Amino acid sequence: MKKLELYKCSHTTINWFKSYLGDRKQRVSLNGFMSSLALLETWCKNNCMVLNTDTTKVLLITTPHKRARLNVQFSLTFKNIHLKSSKSEKLLGVHVNENLQWDDHVKKIKKKISNNLWLLSRIKTFIPLSARIIFYKAYIQPHLDFCNVVWGGTNNKNLYKLYVVQKKVM
Repeated sequence: MKKLELYKCSHTTINWFKSYLGDRKQRVSLNGFMSSLALLETWCKNNCMVLNTDTTKVLLITTPHKRARLNVQFSLTFKNIHLKSSKSEKLLGVHVNENLQWDDHVKKIKKKISNNLWLLSRIKTFIPLSARIIFYKAYIQPHLDFCNVVWGGTNNKNLYKLYVVQKKVM
């Protein structure tokens, strides 16, 4: 959580991650030394959770500078099965990348909004303004509102992209 504070994440964002990551353990391998087990297998068993090793992925979140200084191959295993690494994943509906930047998420939102705007442009001449507003609130605004306390602190370039696409609504 201290790293998220260093990255200037808001308290709401930090609390979101804290609630998601809370009461979880980890295991670290560094220079051939393996830390004690993160109790993941026990936790899964106690919570009647089956970890699907085919779909579970590992996402190392750090700065590009620190990643470059890591001289080890980062890997994680569960029940002797190597878990796949990823540079970006969708977590609870939010696309997070390895640098904790929101470019991927904003790109996905922009695409969804653009698709709905195309549909609106095809039907807007046939429906009154009040119906267009309902369409906006149902099919466009939710993409902007969903978890925006987490990703809303993105850079101005990303915010401007969303601003431009949203201005095309009416």
